[in-house]
Amino acid sequence: MKKILGTKVDFMVILLLFPICIIVGKIIRYSAMKTILVDTSIGHNWIRIITSNMSYSDILKLTVAAEQSGFAIIFYKFLNVFKLGSYTNFEIAISIIFNLIVIIMFFKCRKKISIFQAIFLLTTIVLLNLFCFCLSKEPIQILFFIIIYYILLSHVNKKEFWCLAVIAFSAILFRKYYILIVYYYIGAKIIVKYLTNNKEKKSYIKILFIISLISIGYLIILLVSKKIMPSYYNEFIRVRTRTSEAATMISNIFNSDNIVLFVVNYLLIVLRMICPVELILHGPKYMLYFFYQVLVSYTLIKGILDYKKSPEIKNISVLICIAFLFTSATFEPDFGSWIRHEIVLFPILMIINDITTKKYDNCSQASTAVSTIANTNDDVYKKKDSL
Repeated sequence: MKKILGTKVDFMVILLLFPICIIVGKIIRYSAMKTILVDTSIGHNWIRIITSNMSYSDILKLTVAAEQSGFAIIFYKFLNVFKLGSYTNFEIAISIIFNLIVIIMFFKCRKKISIFQAIFLLTTIVLLNLFCFCLSKEPIQILFFIIIYYILLSHVNKKEFWCLAVIAFSAILFRKYYILIVYYYIGAKIIVKYLTNNKEKKSYIKILFIISLISIGYLIILLVSKKIMPSYYNEFIRVRTRTSEAATMISNIFNSDNIVLFVVNYLLIVLRMICPVELILHGPKYMLYFFYQVLVSYTLIKGILDYKKSPEIKNISVLICIAFLFTSATFEPDFGSWIRHEIVLFPILMIINDITTKKYDNCSQASTAVSTIANTNDDVYKKKDSL
């Protein structure tokens, strides 16, 4: 099986199947998922505001434009140069623009990829067009991760700093809770370094340490938000305790407002999001969700296992994904929302999956090799001089 998934295929196959994946995604969106994804989309509430003569300051005062939605509405209103006036027209325009952006991103990819990598890319294209490429917050969210993608593949120094700066900026401008990604990134770095640098430690000691660290990290968020930002604390509690008829709802295992049980629920939610086996029980309609999560979880776990021998850009990508998982576990209401939000990480997941070219890594390795040779020559000359 491993040999089959590792078989190389030409990247041209992805480009040829790209239009088919778009069509498949849109067919599923407007048939089986139309009631959930199209009819109740938040974009319908935005059209009237986007096409109005309201000023940006007036838009931010509206209830429907609260927090991240306000920036999103202004973003689409500012870019609506073609005066689009319907939800469908916006979706067509967004789908064309963002699929072209994805194709441009593919210029950084290898000419030959494995079957597993090909399956991951094709599934991602389908899901992007199913969930994200429409009048919603997701296209804007994707832009931030595309910026990070190009930062990681560039020659810029201090990549980690600039990636976290982009995430922090997106938190200020777009989604405030994204600041938790920076917080969890630091925790993830400690955890992964502990895992990779302490091989002599027994497995159960490592597991206990990781569980303790994650628990303490989440507990700090709850206690600090309760004291400093009560509205956010109330939102954390509301999301985790609310009831819904949604089939894919991520409900607490332990129904209690006890803070210790809240932490236990959080840890279980992280595990359930990594491996949403319970989705299978809801029928074949949700198999695509489960299948994609298996691809992502495998990619992330392999990235963690290869952390010590991987280049910097891959390790930064792994830590961002872990931090995103921990952040999402604090508020995601259901598996549908989780998968939809997770797909925006695809530029980072492409790097972890080794789909992108390694010319920048090679440049770095070449530079190190040149430096080593130069140092060796210096030592030789010093010895000659001493003689």
